[in-house]
Amino acid sequence: MSDASNTMSQNASQGNYSPAAVRRFSEAQRRTKALASPGLADILRLVPSEDQMAKIVLAFGVEAGDVDELTGAGSNMVREQYDLMFPILVTYIRGEQNFNGLRMHLDRVVDGLIRSAYGAANFYETAA
Repeated sequence: MSDASNTMSQNASQGNYSPAAVRRFSEAQRRTKALASPGLADILRLVPSEDQMAKIVLAFGVEAGDVDELTGAGSNMVREQYDLMFPILVTYIRGEQNFNGLRMHLDRVVDGLIRSAYGAANFYETAA
């Protein structure tokens, strides 16, 4: 249990926090855990085999995508974002380029793509 969880549970048992505050804290913990990005092992576990992909195509009436083409499209999208946002988000501090803003933006773009793919894979995994 985290330090925050220990503190909340101890103070709640002593009557320092209202039940509503404890409930809000528990809900925030659940939301934070749900927002955690999937790891590479999670994603690789859901990559369908050719047999699974054939079943998905039949069951849902979707087309199987070309992995290389989809990977290239994602890569191109990130590169285009880099080129577009570079002059806006890269600042100069003491004469040196600071890429923090651009890095944060691209991290969020890539994170969104990964979460989208992971969510779709989870959907088909549970539905098929």
